[in-house]
Amino acid sequence: MTEWLDDDPEGYATEDALVSTQGPRVRPPLYVAPATDARFNTVRPSLTPIACWRLNEALFDFDSSLLRPGVRTSAPRFAALLRANEGSLAAVFGHADASGFDDYNRALSVRRAQALYGMLTRDVALWEKLYAEPLGNDRWGTRAVQMMLGALLDPSADPEEPYYAGEPSGIEDGPTIAVVRRFQADRGLTTDGDAGPKTRAELFAAYMDAVCVDAAGQPFSMKPDEFVGRGEDPMGKGAHQGCSEFNPVLVISRADQQKYDSGAAPRAERDARNAPNRRAMVFLFHGGIPVTASAWPCPRADEGSSACRELFWPDGDQRRRPGPKGREYRNDHNTMACTWYDRFARFSPCEGRTYTQITVTLRNRWAELIENAPYRLQAAGRSRVGRAPDGVTTITVPGIPERCLVEWGRAEDPGMDEMDGPPPFRLELYVNYDIGTIEEQARKRLHNIGYPDTDPLDAAVRAFQWDIGLSATGTLDEPTHLALVVAHGTLATPVASLDEADRG
Repeated sequence: MTEWLDDDPEGYATEDALVSTQGPRVRPPLYVAPATDARFNTVRPSLTPIACWRLNEALFDFDSSLLRPGVRTSAPRFAALLRANEGSLAAVFGHADASGFDDYNRALSVRRAQALYGMLTRDVALWEKLYAEPLGNDRWGTRAVQMMLGALLDPSADPEEPYYAGEPSGIEDGPTIAVVRRFQADRGLTTDGDAGPKTRAELFAAYMDAVCVDAAGQPFSMKPDEFVGRGEDPMGKGAHQGCSEFNPVLVISRADQQKYDSGAAPRAERDARNAPNRRAMVFLFHGGIPVTASAWPCPRADEGSSACRELFWPDGDQRRRPGPKGREYRNDHNTMACTWYDRFARFSPCEGRTYTQITVTLRNRWAELIENAPYRLQAAGRSRVGRAPDGVTTITVPGIPERCLVEWGRAEDPGMDEMDGPPPFRLELYVNYDIGTIEEQARKRLHNIGYPDTDPLDAAVRAFQWDIGLSATGTLDEPTHLALVVAHGTLATPVASLDEADRG
């Protein structure tokens, strides 16, 4: 059983990207008043992300929506998340820092979201729009052509090398024209050396396939109906949106801001400090939550920043402004102006800070709690050793571990560090046991309650059915699945959900 807390000593990701699952958010019981024929109560689950992909500032050119080749490093992990969460719905959010005007930052953040959405859906036309309609300094131009050709291998070279070598200059010089001609020849295009619309369409598609790949190096993509709104809105409402600088994860102090504004400190230093705010996010939500494009509160790409302000907290502008001290979202959650984004982003390990609290019950072979059991519990590089007076122990670790190792003994056994030989009981538990397909979840739950995942699934199911008195068919039917969920929950001690006030 896991409980998500809003702290993480690891801090914000310093790598180019962060890909993460989010375990189940444990909630308190719901107390609902009686209903009459004329009135009824409705319980609706809140929108909570189950996984996320954060692309940090390094994957975009500064003040640009141009998506750099480094995205290829983290794309395979996102592909694995998609497979593990089949049926989920995605939403892409672009963010900018506080430099410049709201409307410009809003447009830039939208373009970053569109660039990422376009790559995932192979929407070449959307990329052509970004290329053909520059915004301020966000001009793809020759630099984009060079960068993409630098990520593609030239099949005519021996050995194969990128079409374009070196750092993109943005200058359409002789070598650039030559490599464009080679690319055109390989694609059956007119070899005029001009990267016009037809050449760009081929280039964009090839580049997307080269950087958006799974763990096997094979291209993967998504369909518009796999995003919030299910492709209903031609402007992509729900699927992709820009948050401008309205939802920063870091706000510098007022004194530091004044130093940068006055020129007492270099602008480059300010830009470096604000780097965590320049990001693009993909959230995955449970597909069973009905969210239509018309009901999605975030405005369309062409609706301007005023529509975002309608979603602000009453003190939204104050939250994102510099104050006496610098503030970080992971610490106090008072930097984001938008109520909608803030309410679900705080439970995401890609935006807030996260601890996982793991609670384990120590039982004998008859599923009885062992009071005063010696134990060792290890997860995410942390270890806890001791005795559990009531047979229950916990460990809190940073991040999101997939598994934890539990070793324990009988009450009469010596402590774990004093035992001669291995402990009587040892089991590596799945923490995220409700992630993946029904079969994958069942295998994890069965393993956690004593039916090893080394056994074939049908054999483990058959043994479980026999033990609880069901017909031992080995088929994971609905009664068996429900019984397994109940049994797994019964053998674990739930962790009470913290109130919002306790979350800090």
